Amino acid sequence: MRKLYIALCLMMALATRSVACDTVMNVVVNNVTNSGAMVSWDDATGSTYYEVWYRTVPSGTWTIGTSATNSKIIVGLQALTNYEVAIKTYCNNVPSLATTPVGFTTLNNGGGSNPVCDSITNLTISNITATGAMLNWTGVSGAAWYNIYRRQLPSGNWIHSTSTLPTKLVTGLIPNTPYEIIVRSACSGDTSLNTVATPFTTDTLSGTVSTACDSVSNLTISNITTTSAKLTWNAVAGGTWYNIYRRTLPGGSWVLATSSDTTKTIIGLTPGTSYAVKVVTACNNLSSANVNETPFTTDTVVINPPATCDSVTGVTISNISNNSATLSWNAAAGSAYYLVYIRESLGGTWSVSTANTTSKVFNGLLQNTYYEVKVLNFCNPDSSSNTAVYSFATTNVIINPTPCDSVTNVTINNITDFDAVVNWTAVSGASYYTVSYRSLPSGSWNYMTASGSSKTILGLTAATNYEVLVRTYCGNDSSNNTGTKTFTTTNTCSPPSNIWLDYDTAFIGVVTIHWSPSNIVDYSIVRIRQLGAVNWTTGTSNSANKTYSGLSTSATYEYQVANVCNGVQGAFSEIKSFILNSLPLTVQTVSEDVIEFYPNPTDNQLNIRNVQQNAMNYTVSILDMGGRVVLKKKISGIESQLNVESIHQGVYTLQLVGSDGFVYRSKFIKK
Repeated sequence: MRKLYIALCLMMALATRSVACDTVMNVVVNNVTNSGAMVSWDDATGSTYYEVWYRTVPSGTWTIGTSATNSKIIVGLQALTNYEVAIKTYCNNVPSLATTPVGFTTLNNGGGSNPVCDSITNLTISNITATGAMLNWTGVSGAAWYNIYRRQLPSGNWIHSTSTLPTKLVTGLIPNTPYEIIVRSACSGDTSLNTVATPFTTDTLSGTVSTACDSVSNLTISNITTTSAKLTWNAVAGGTWYNIYRRTLPGGSWVLATSSDTTKTIIGLTPGTSYAVKVVTACNNLSSANVNETPFTTDTVVINPPATCDSVTGVTISNISNNSATLSWNAAAGSAYYLVYIRESLGGTWSVSTANTTSKVFNGLLQNTYYEVKVLNFCNPDSSSNTAVYSFATTNVIINPTPCDSVTNVTINNITDFDAVVNWTAVSGASYYTVSYRSLPSGSWNYMTASGSSKTILGLTAATNYEVLVRTYCGNDSSNNTGTKTFTTTNTCSPPSNIWLDYDTAFIGVVTIHWSPSNIVDYSIVRIRQLGAVNWTTGTSNSANKTYSGLSTSATYEYQVANVCNGVQGAFSEIKSFILNSLPLTVQTVSEDVIEFYPNPTDNQLNIRNVQQNAMNYTVSILDMGGRVVLKKKISGIESQLNVESIHQGVYTLQLVGSDGFVYRSKFIKK
């Protein structure tokens, strides 16, 4: 039995390609601004990737990022705040010891002796494809890096990225979709003002260019570890960038990454798992065909000798106040660190943080609120089961001897389609404020903090009602909320009015959507889909109409129209629908020389007359723009009257079918 155990251990050791991972040397923090810093270090031999850990000093929660190179730009920091940063090397899923933390302090929010950071100029957007675009701008002297923000118009969430050069390849976009871009330079001590938001629209998937985009060749996979692999391939002439897709086998969802050169290290994989990868070249407006899927399998994690990671015991909750609590537990043998989870009871989302000691202080909690907590012990590379869930409730008791006053004079200013500024009178002794807002009547609350007496709310929806609350925090105490303040975002670019349909029965399956023109509109966006379909067919129009062909008869469609004003898309109109009916075949189509009707427009009666004085029998029908019959009647003789007082205002089709088989059709307007 002992021989069998030794043999198994040897096999497991041979199956493991893990090697000792050196701790990096010479960690340096430079290019420190009021909101970010550049961290760099010496490369470690055999490294797969690095973890960058940073937190506020002395006891903030560690934030963990990764880097495939020996540098990392940390962004989103607080001005004039002490931080420390440490680096871990990963070699085949085995981490090194963390470096000794290196401290640094962010600078003040501009002013003083800090150099002012100029705004960038000459921002251009080129090489636009269905899923990406290339940004270029004139570099700013003294800039440490640049912050790039993009969002989908009209009101998508801002997505942030960085670049150390005055260029950026933006990828992962949605085809045939409008976007806007903002770029801000970051200098030591300050950040510039934003550029003016620059709009652009991605191409459709069917876009073409004069030169085909060749597929990549010689895709190889190397340096396979438990959690990563390196891809290389031959360069393609004219390639702008490459889209790299990976998925788990046998049927996982594709995950997209990009590369501007001919190599990509994929990290964050699952040990002992089969994957497939493929690479697509992007050339201007066209993408190449996929290369064939290339399979590989990550290494298996081997814990030698096998060991268990004990679960945490002795969990206690103490020092509960109206906005904080302390969680403590017994030390667990072999622990590297602990993962601590907290959420509001009854289905809140778990928030996770790390702890290197056997306690955790939670701050910024809501008063008089129930919470749940649990703890997980992590022993490299194993982890325990979570503890049982423990509950507690924050108090609603004033701890400070001096109450925390509520704010006064709350006002909502500078309201636009997508943002608004909340102002209030500052409270003496306030540490900070929380600003809560939601859409009416029953949207979810969003929370922000503010150190001053003003806060800008971004990412709102045009033409929408909102309410906002402000609360003061003084040390361990918080005030009551202010009374609810409501406001409505503007809708500068309103949807078009008087939207109606037109169709020509000589062309089955063709519909034209019309709307009232406006001289303040750049262009209009029209979308249509068959009822029940998930995706819209979207197009643009520089005139007040859009024609769709190839539609199915006897099918129901729905459609909307939105305007774009000064590069910003407004809200879509309400959804309208129509049924595309196939009308009777025409035996003989007659003109106004045979049949005439008047007055047009009319508000109550149509007079119908046979110009050739032939007394005939007719079936007269009135059809709306969806092809539905709203009125039908049999008439006879040379002249007849048709009462239309009961139908709604709009544009209709008058159809007469004679007893000899001829069909007459014409439009009229009901006032």
